[in-house]
Amino acid sequence: MVNGCYLMASLEGKNILICCNLKKERVLLFNYFDSNESEMIYTAKDIKTCTEILDSEKIDYLVVEVSKELIQTPQELHSLIKGFASLKVAVLINNENEISIEYYHQFQQIVGVVLFNPISELEIDIKIPQLLIDTSGSINEKLQDQIKTVDKSENDSVAQDLWNVFFNDTVQAKIIVNAKTETIIKVNEQLVNLLQIREPDILGQPWDFMDDKSNKNKYLNYVKEINTEDKTQFTIKYKFNNNTRYFNANFQMGVLDGEIVYIGVLASENTQRVSSELYQNLISINNIDISSINFNNFFNDLRKFLKLDFLIFFEYRDKKLLKPILAGDKHLAKRFLEKSLDTLMPIISSNLEIKIDRDKNKNIEFSDIIDANSLQVFCNFPICHDDKTYGTILGGSNSPIDNWEVVTLTLNSLAKHCLFGLFQKNIVEQREVAGLVDQLTGLPNRSAMTNKFANLIEAGIDAETYISLMIVNIDKINYFNKNLGIELTNQIIKSAAQIMTNCIHGKGQVYRLSGGEFMILLRPHKDKKMVEYTTLELIERLNKPLLLSNGEDVNIEFNIGASVFPDDGQTVSSMMKNADLAMYDAKLAGKNNYVVFKYSETGQALKQKIEMEEKLKVAIKKEHIKVFFQPKINAITEDIVGFEALVRWIDPDIGMINPGQFIPLAEETGLINQIGEYVTQRSCEMINKWQKNYGLVLSCSINLSIVQLMNANLPEKLEKIINTSGIHPHFIDFEITETMNLDDVPNLVESLNKIVSIGCTLSIDDFGTGHSSLDYVKRIPATYIKIDQSFVKNIGLNPEDEAILDATISIAKRLDRKLIAEGVEAEIQREYLLDRECEFFQGFLFARPMPEDEIERLLSKRVELMGTN
Repeated sequence: MVNGCYLMASLEGKNILICCNLKKERVLLFNYFDSNESEMIYTAKDIKTCTEILDSEKIDYLVVEVSKELIQTPQELHSLIKGFASLKVAVLINNENEISIEYYHQFQQIVGVVLFNPISELEIDIKIPQLLIDTSGSINEKLQDQIKTVDKSENDSVAQDLWNVFFNDTVQAKIIVNAKTETIIKVNEQLVNLLQIREPDILGQPWDFMDDKSNKNKYLNYVKEINTEDKTQFTIKYKFNNNTRYFNANFQMGVLDGEIVYIGVLASENTQRVSSELYQNLISINNIDISSINFNNFFNDLRKFLKLDFLIFFEYRDKKLLKPILAGDKHLAKRFLEKSLDTLMPIISSNLEIKIDRDKNKNIEFSDIIDANSLQVFCNFPICHDDKTYGTILGGSNSPIDNWEVVTLTLNSLAKHCLFGLFQKNIVEQREVAGLVDQLTGLPNRSAMTNKFANLIEAGIDAETYISLMIVNIDKINYFNKNLGIELTNQIIKSAAQIMTNCIHGKGQVYRLSGGEFMILLRPHKDKKMVEYTTLELIERLNKPLLLSNGEDVNIEFNIGASVFPDDGQTVSSMMKNADLAMYDAKLAGKNNYVVFKYSETGQALKQKIEMEEKLKVAIKKEHIKVFFQPKINAITEDIVGFEALVRWIDPDIGMINPGQFIPLAEETGLINQIGEYVTQRSCEMINKWQKNYGLVLSCSINLSIVQLMNANLPEKLEKIINTSGIHPHFIDFEITETMNLDDVPNLVESLNKIVSIGCTLSIDDFGTGHSSLDYVKRIPATYIKIDQSFVKNIGLNPEDEAILDATISIAKRLDRKLIAEGVEAEIQREYLLDRECEFFQGFLFARPMPEDEIERLLSKRVELMGTN
């Protein structure tokens, strides 16, 4: 009994998501949560829908099926619920899907509740409470702990090795800060030693905790700089045990486990132990890119500092030495390699660090190298990790070395720095084709674009020379996938890619980012307006229909955003971000547009959207959202028989805001659910009130958004609202638009049948503008068909629209549906529709949409003139 009371309290007002293909189990779980007064219960039959609901709604409890169609491993579960720290999760294992004992135990330890089909009501009653009262830690924490024990694939192993090289096995003190919370999430051993604080005492701290209080107000500027320039550097004043030390901090933006982070390197200002020149060289080593064209000059400067006659840098792969970089006396270096290469290979492959001085080491094992080349000094510093060699640094001199400590410190530091670059380069080159080329279009991909752009900037851009970057976004790719199929959609993508390639030929390169998104990088050019000329030419070509293999012509919709280096950004990321903002502005202006980024216009459309969303939330809270009612007229008697409820936003400062401005935003943000519930509740209350006050039989039509219909619990919500209001369900009609695709909404027909079973009726709105399919009309249990006003307004003007109108009326009559004509504004329209036995009218000829008080005056006058029914 105690548990039962606890469950009632725990589930009341909570949102549930059931992701399951097993019908019986889905119904049992649904009924269980419903009986315990859950607020909202969502269902999903695929991971895509499940992910969309998790992203758009606040879900408290998730039950997800383990099967081939949904999730199969603990890693997949982690990917699904990553980022939802407070989410409680249970798994339902489909017996048809074999899982290993190891995975079963991991699921059992991770989520705490494991169900098997077939399940019974008793099993749910016993096991689900374990899920609700489990407080042993967040699901994400337990998943992370468990997944560490899973055997890693080759890619995971490579990633871990790369991480160790970059973060753990380095001479640098490194720190990682979560950008959202601005707290420290990872540190390496070198940083712990530098600060002389235990790791648990550092993790979770704000990233400014080690700095002097007087400097903490500066961190706002550091955040701004790292977000605009992708990096920042500053000095930390660190006080510890009454001592003050200064650290140079260099932070750059990065991504770790899907989260944006700041990756920092800390170095003490007091590390100039030998000389300022050595210190500067050590700093330069940590900043040099071994793949840059500047590395050769840097390598030679380092040789001069160490007073060696030659230095050789080698990559080592597949037991071969590759791409030597020679510094100093190249003739001596080449002769050295010719004479000693066979002797060197075992040394290099063994990862053995060697330092030979003729005077001090006459009888050592490798003295023959010195003798054969008449050298005084020879050294080898391997670039290796876990007994695997990635390269080596060789040096030699005809003169003795005075200070081996300086040589050792410098070349060991260079070897460790080169390790990360060579390790990463080795992986990239092994997978070059798969990693840099888009398999569908054959175009280079995002990584190739990033490399190209970086190389262009690094090579240097002449004064008054520009590089233009364009993002081209093709809309409706998902629509094409569902309606044309993947094969024809791929043809659309490839055709668009070919058009862009032909247009850009000779001016730059086209890259494919993902889906319908492409990027175009124009070569350095003098004319700043070249991007606009190119964009206009591209729009003209993309506006032409694409011919598909099935013989159909398809017109694509697209938008283009552009940014120009150096005016609109100094880095790849800033250029892409600004081009993306410009593309978003173009999209808001309408289809097939382009916008070139300008600082004075940065993200204005996005800013307006965010501001409007906040205002809409306030409007809902303060009841600035109102319901207007447009009378529905009996075509024969011209008496009022009901209304259509229409939502209006009346801002106290601006006044009436067009629904076309805020309804799409409400749908995108999910606020349409609150608005829809309010409109339904208010409409039911007012119809009930008017029926009682005026003795009239009145009905009301209420529009349902596709977003509302995505909620499998909608019929139950509507039934509860209707019953609470006191109105009979028969007087409430719900409208769905014909442009809504049945396949876009899971269980749509099932949900609509439930609404009809409550006692309500359904209308198909905007008929003739969408699918116009008999199958659509037959599958939807609608009582009414509403003729779209676009056809009504052309009565007497357009014979083609009249023909469509007559066909629509004929379809409705044959299927025994009643007709409502929208937008009736002229007598000729009324007579035409009346002759064709249209039952109901709406339009300005009879009445406009009105607020509640005006409707009441209208009904009072009607009763005064005609009496009650």
